[in-house]
Amino acid sequence: MSTWRSLVDASGAVSLGEHVVADGHRRHCGVRVQTHLHLDHMSRFSTSKGVHELVMHPATRDLLTLEGHPDLNWRANVWTPWYEEAVTLGEVKVELLDAGHMLGSAQVVATYSDGYRVGYSGDFSWPLSSVAQVDELVVDAAYGSDKAVRRFSRDKAESDFLELVTERLLRGPVVVKAHRGTLHRAAILLFGSVRNPIVVSEKVAQELQVYAGYGLATDVCTEPNVSSGAYVKLIGHREAIESQVVGRATVVTLTGFRMRSEPIQYISDRGYNVCLSDHADYEETLLYVERSGAKRIRVDNTRHGNGVELALGISERLGLEVRYDIAEEDPY
Repeated sequence: MSTWRSLVDASGAVSLGEHVVADGHRRHCGVRVQTHLHLDHMSRFSTSKGVHELVMHPATRDLLTLEGHPDLNWRANVWTPWYEEAVTLGEVKVELLDAGHMLGSAQVVATYSDGYRVGYSGDFSWPLSSVAQVDELVVDAAYGSDKAVRRFSRDKAESDFLELVTERLLRGPVVVKAHRGTLHRAAILLFGSVRNPIVVSEKVAQELQVYAGYGLATDVCTEPNVSSGAYVKLIGHREAIESQVVGRATVVTLTGFRMRSEPIQYISDRGYNVCLSDHADYEETLLYVERSGAKRIRVDNTRHGNGVELALGISERLGLEVRYDIAEEDPY
């Protein structure tokens, strides 16, 4: 058979053939696709701005302008196609598909002049409206362990989260702690479901304005301190809880994958974990791979630590050719 065209290097850069790299920097590639703006996918982005043609969803560009990259709005080398729109750059056509992970997140399909299609899942949720149809696929391994299987639906997790917050608001303030993208998702879920104030930082409020521009409405306030009454405050997973609400607030921590049988884990009368993940689980990842139609699968073994286990599962369950080796990082 022909040689493999994909490659993942030690920095997490995902090469999709000779001309395209995703979420990393490889100087010889003329095109960099930015699937989303989470930190583990942003390696050497500032360097790439001066070297590559940059392709990203418009929402990713808008969010990145708040992260110190306002030049993306006027750079001539920035391309912002909508989902299922193709951009042809030299010898390759690049298409983005919705990955469902956060606003603007994308699957990538790079189609070469000989018709060969190399794809990258990026971080993705499930179910998806469209799965990248490719010959060779690089797949994320966030929940690549066969132990990472949810026994409940995404809808149930969201419903249980809203029910928990609504019930706890009857007893006082609720603090929701989460990683960045999940924090935005929580704000959007809470909007229209609770009548109490939703309090966020100024930065999160600015980011949610971008979400609102894409039809994801929310209504938040940014008072630095709310000392009385029942309200919901959304904070980052590492932020400290204000001293004046310690002891009377319920803390709800949104986790990626601590529970498999039920969405809510009781910690104490004022502490709960809720499994509200924007990643596909193990079985959903296998289903994604199968539906891509790819015959060759490269597992991204640089970000989450379950690459080998996922590769074995794909080989044994789907009978596909799989690799998970990691190339050297581009030093330039």
